Amino acid sequence: MSAPRCAFNPPYDIHLLRGQSIELSNLLEIDGTDAPEYTDAHASIKYSFQTSFNASNNLKITGTLGNPTSRKPTYLLKLDAAAPADAKFQITSFLVYAIVTDTSDNSTSQAAIRIHVHKTIQKVWMTPDPITVYQGMAGARAAVYALFDDKVVAEIGDIYVGDNEEIVKYTITNKVQIKWKCTATPALINDSGRITPGNRSGNHVLSITVKYGSQTLNATGTVQLSDALSASQTTIKAELITSGNCPGFDKLNEVPNILFLAEGFTNSTAFGQLLDNYVSDLVSKKISSPFNLLKGSINYWKVFVPSREDGLTYRSVLEVLETEPNRMLGLRAKVATKPASADASTWTAENLLYFVGVPVRNDATVGNTALRLRWENTTKLTAAQLDELFGPTNGLVASWRSDAECRLPDAKDTAFGISVNDYTAVEQDGQYNLINFDKRRVQRDFLDGFLGSLKDTDNNLIGPVFVMDTPAGNRGKDFDNIIFLLVDGRGRAQNETGYMFSSVNSDSTITLMGTLADDQVSEVAISVPATIPLRKKGTITHELLHSFGLGDEYGEEPDDDAYKGKIITDPLVVNWPFTAYNDPAYYADEYSNVQPRKDFERPKTGGGTGTELDAYKIKWRYHRIQKCSLVTAVTTSGNEVLLTVKNPKAGFKVGESVFFRKRRVNRYQLRVFDKDMRVVADIVNPATLPTAFTKYYVKVKSIDAANNKLTIKSDFGTNQTTIELMPGQTSFFSVGQRLDIREKRVTDPIFTILRNPATTAGQPDTQTFLLSPELIIKSVAGNQVTAQPVGTATFPTGLSTLNPNEEMLLYAAVPVRDNQGTNQYKYAELIAKPILEYLNDNPFPLNANTTHEEIIDTDDIQNSTLPPKYIPCCSRRKKEIIGLYSGGMRYFGGVYHPSAQCMMHGYYLSPSDTKDKKEQLIELCAVCRYTLINLIDPTKFGDFDADYLTRKIYPDNLS
Repeated sequence: MSAPRCAFNPPYDIHLLRGQSIELSNLLEIDGTDAPEYTDAHASIKYSFQTSFNASNNLKITGTLGNPTSRKPTYLLKLDAAAPADAKFQITSFLVYAIVTDTSDNSTSQAAIRIHVHKTIQKVWMTPDPITVYQGMAGARAAVYALFDDKVVAEIGDIYVGDNEEIVKYTITNKVQIKWKCTATPALINDSGRITPGNRSGNHVLSITVKYGSQTLNATGTVQLSDALSASQTTIKAELITSGNCPGFDKLNEVPNILFLAEGFTNSTAFGQLLDNYVSDLVSKKISSPFNLLKGSINYWKVFVPSREDGLTYRSVLEVLETEPNRMLGLRAKVATKPASADASTWTAENLLYFVGVPVRNDATVGNTALRLRWENTTKLTAAQLDELFGPTNGLVASWRSDAECRLPDAKDTAFGISVNDYTAVEQDGQYNLINFDKRRVQRDFLDGFLGSLKDTDNNLIGPVFVMDTPAGNRGKDFDNIIFLLVDGRGRAQNETGYMFSSVNSDSTITLMGTLADDQVSEVAISVPATIPLRKKGTITHELLHSFGLGDEYGEEPDDDAYKGKIITDPLVVNWPFTAYNDPAYYADEYSNVQPRKDFERPKTGGGTGTELDAYKIKWRYHRIQKCSLVTAVTTSGNEVLLTVKNPKAGFKVGESVFFRKRRVNRYQLRVFDKDMRVVADIVNPATLPTAFTKYYVKVKSIDAANNKLTIKSDFGTNQTTIELMPGQTSFFSVGQRLDIREKRVTDPIFTILRNPATTAGQPDTQTFLLSPELIIKSVAGNQVTAQPVGTATFPTGLSTLNPNEEMLLYAAVPVRDNQGTNQYKYAELIAKPILEYLNDNPFPLNANTTHEEIIDTDDIQNSTLPPKYIPCCSRRKKEIIGLYSGGMRYFGGVYHPSAQCMMHGYYLSPSDTKDKKEQLIELCAVCRYTLINLIDPTKFGDFDADYLTRKIYPDNLS
């Protein structure tokens, strides 16, 4: 076993002034749990702290371990008020390392955080300035940036993170005092900077006073109060996207509605043209099937909310280079990396940063002699390492100096204040670089008033379908289909509860206005492309598909390129968190295109230890369907069932074999997630929780395993409550663990899964699917179909009633070709009979290595070992054939997906990988297309099947 991973949370750089101190131990987490609580629960674990310099009174910086003999010491970092007079002892930034040790095997893990040391503040300003604040907001804030004496710019005051946390709880003594004022009455802003606009309008001047010690600095800024996002506004309308062939308002409550909102756009025409082009491609091109088959089944809406500035806010310090008059190129600062060797001749620039901190502007002119002397006294670099670094052929010191010019661009005043959560850090956490709401600006719940009153251009009220939280608790059926399109090209797209972020620009270049003489800089307006680049169209589509029940079929990018191609049991990767799926099988129940190994294992054929994959239990053995209708009523009597069909034109006939099954839509579930936003548990009771537990993070206070309960405490105030989980799920948690609770829309798989958790640890769950037995139609009269089971089969109990958020489908399956059906394969399925039988005889994924072992497979299009005899098309298309491939849900092994090539696995091909040497989007695989048909418009199953067969990737008749 290796020591558990540790991390500072958050890992962001911390800026301190001389005379301040900070307690760092309360920022340390081990395996996502507060370090002290984790240590209490694990007797072999201990941790400690070190700095990147050797202790010395000359440095005027002291790190003190509280309870140093304890396995869980505190750590107080103190900066003396007076800085060292001698330049060789002066530190402008350094690292603090946390070291976790497992005493059972002496293995260790390590994390680092960077501390910046400043003497004084020279200037402060508000950003953005002006800032737009909307009527009715409960509170908004601007940020305060400061220029320190060493020419470093950083945010001061309270730091906010993302859309699900309040202030970062730094324990700092002698905090900088920041007070805000405004002459408006009643008070527009309180002392701490909270803006409460009410129903006021107009521009108002804010004043800021910053005090530290004997220093006092002042600044002013402007707040612009707007009614653009108020529930009473009437000027902003929703428009149907003309290229979408939308059914319109009349079908609002029958079809899915997708709403695109503009963020960081100042030009409505440009926004509209981009969307018209994207939706046109979506509904008309093969590359996005089945949306071409679903024309008329989806409403695509666009809403333009104007921004004062183009782009979005980027909160990371940038290295800058002058490129043209009054322009600077901004480059993302390097991230420090611990070197694998103590030999400095093998180091990179990132390795050097792990020991010496970051340069400030004055360091660009410091000579080698003075710099070496400083590093001798302020770092732990050895004489041999210094000799190498300052040797005549080593360029790392010169490279380090060249990065001294850095700037922090001002925040942007955009419609929703969305930002890239990429605060500067020596080590990034798993959530960095995400496009996200900023806690100080607009939040998703605030938008419900605006969305709920939104009307189309004919003055029809459409907004209620997009509302996330109503007073009655009933969510709009399309609340999760809201897409914020950003003009900027930076940041990682994501799809969260009630909203999705994606950009329309592939250009991630950052250009700043100004010269190296400027301390305060802003970003040049982002250029809006004429059309959305193909790569970005793939990103938008991929993220959108998560809202329709499709899971990711790939693993996270490895920490090290050396991981690629390794078998998942290799010592190099075995302890990497994303090597193999070890979570409960039910985590994947909602997806139709991902399945854990735990769901389809069997004892090894011919005996022996261990298990192998049972191909006959593959999830995507979905019937190919030739005709289908929704069912509005079900009545069973004896061995007969009477079904009222919504679409009598489906053409069901007497004597025809049919099946019926459920389709779940708009179902909601309170779910518990870990710090990496992985599903951990479902909450059985209560059905709802106060916002203190769903809007902010919570921590586990105690565990009652016997009763399947957790007691949790909200990060907001002193709120505490108890939740009941599904049986056995409390074993996934530890006291002190940090969690997130959200009500998620759960789309569910093709077959409704009834799962009974295993009563014995390590054993698979038992599961059944709600699918009727084969039925024979006895009579058809209008919209009434009467049928009875073949033979002595009976109806599953769960199919006799329709519960809330459930619908029934009646369908006729496609027969097996040439009557070659078997007991295991009676009707044609998405996975062809020859492929299923091949996998039954060869029970391993088709992208395994030559010895059938699962590997870290990072290819966008995976290898396929399917023999040529099973390929009814050209070899180039064999990777579209439905089979079984390892990888999914961020993991590489122990979880599987249907095809080697799918947009949910990798959605872009470069020209070098395509036949016609043009960029190309990867298509959805047949299973993913089938899933969308099922959820959006099941009447299109026949069209889908015809389209599927024309692709000639279905081997149904092999000799």
